[in-house]
Amino acid sequence: MRTSNLQSPGERFLSLCLSYSLDENWLSAADLNEEFPAAKLMTALEAAPELRAKVLVKAAGVHEKIAPKKSTGAASEDLQIALDEGICSPSTILELVTVDDHVRHLDKSEIWNLITKDQFWFQDGARPKARMLAMIRAGLDQDLIDIHRLIRAVTPEQLASDLPRDLIESALSSAIHAGLDGVAYEPEALLETLNLEAWIEHLPLSHFWDAVIKGEIGASAGLTSPSSGNAAGASGESRRGRKKRDGKETLAATPAPPAPSSNDAESEARSRAIESLRKIGRLPKVPQSLSSPVLLGLDSMYEELLQTETDEDRAEQIREAFPNPLMLDAALFALAENLDPRLTKEALSQRGADTNAIIQLILFEERRRAAQASKGSSSPPPSVTPPSVPPPSVSSLSPPVSGFPPLPPQARRASTPPPPLPAQSRKAR
Repeated sequence: MRTSNLQSPGERFLSLCLSYSLDENWLSAADLNEEFPAAKLMTALEAAPELRAKVLVKAAGVHEKIAPKKSTGAASEDLQIALDEGICSPSTILELVTVDDHVRHLDKSEIWNLITKDQFWFQDGARPKARMLAMIRAGLDQDLIDIHRLIRAVTPEQLASDLPRDLIESALSSAIHAGLDGVAYEPEALLETLNLEAWIEHLPLSHFWDAVIKGEIGASAGLTSPSSGNAAGASGESRRGRKKRDGKETLAATPAPPAPSSNDAESEARSRAIESLRKIGRLPKVPQSLSSPVLLGLDSMYEELLQTETDEDRAEQIREAFPNPLMLDAALFALAENLDPRLTKEALSQRGADTNAIIQLILFEERRRAAQASKGSSSPPPSVTPPSVPPPSVSSLSPPVSGFPPLPPQARRASTPPPPLPAQSRKAR
């Protein structure tokens, strides 16, 4: 399996899965081109103008001085004509727009649907088993699951039931010897005795898909919805959120996006979320680069956020709207850039902003916009400028600092709670 240079573990996992499918002939460049034709590809590459121009020059034969000036419509038409006339091929495009580029710029949920639409876990033979083993190892390598969670997901009962007796006896013997020596029998030791290859060989692949890939790794990567049995482990929810769930209250804003197998329902839900976010001016700059669960989480978040009166509860609702940290980070970066174009993912990362800092910046900007709206301002609000230290910009990122400045103390005093966020722009559903 190839390597990936993408930033987040979830993106790298998706890239590795797509690379494996292409390398092992589960998918072809033509399949990618069918799923992401010229028009969809050129639209996605609006966020990468240099790459788009490169594709036009190398694949469609457009002059290098003209290619950057092409509109999306014209670029799409030129590339499609080049494909139709045999000037280039889907393989040519895949050489120019790498697997990492596909994951970086195209809709991740659509890529995941393409990879998994063959439902290989219902097939028999060595190839499906090798593919399942590669996906689980990729999840382990990217820290989307650890050995403890892997064993819990598969369950010791399933292992004891399906593995050959001699392997179970070997594991039992190792555990007893460890106990006699006063040493804990760690999950890593179990995996040394009963290796993953044996698991894959003897347990149903459909069990690994449901319990491990879909229920754990995919959920951690933001590609699937965690099942009710393992939602807590995959979501990374806050301590306060766990107390609510374990007590009398339940998590209020954890989205339950549609499963990728229902393409029509997911597409409809995604369209509703995009339209809803557009109406309130919170649609990310490049929505096609975000997975459907992230967009649905943003939409759900604002339904709750607009009805909340304190920053503490707002911050909690932001966190609880996304079932795992990877989805939360993707949403925060996209939302920050929507609120202030200078707050790009690169700028925030270079300044060392963590999740808490970005949430505070978002809340600061929401309060500022709410205050401006209450004064009857009709002009677009200026970019956020917290007191004392300006927000990052492309021209002022050196030297980096450890994080963004906190919100002004007067904005956080319990005696003067911030105003409710404006809800007049949202329509009742």
